[in-house]
Amino acid sequence: MISHILIVLAATATSSAAPPPEQPTVVPAKKKTAEVDPNKIVCRSSTSAGSWIPQRECHSVAEWKQIRGRQNKDSEDAMSRMRTRGGSANPSEF
Repeated sequence: MISHILIVLAATATSSAAPPPEQPTVVPAKKKTAEVDPNKIVCRSSTSAGSWIPQRECHSVAEWKQIRGRQNKDSEDAMSRMRTRGGSANPSEF
């Protein structure tokens, strides 16, 4: 009886062993933004707070870059104000 259990355990231990590692697959790198035409129009859909209806917004690649930069600057400015004013989140204090 014990020999049967040991045989079953040995068989499951060898069958559940991890398969040998496969060769890594090479995935081509995405295009960098420097290689993309800055005049190409890109449309994005997003939903605003309080709405279920997505809004479609279309801008050139260069405009999206400016928008992203402006949003990052605004976020950094808000965080800086939060740090210098003692962490107050009250917008009237800004």
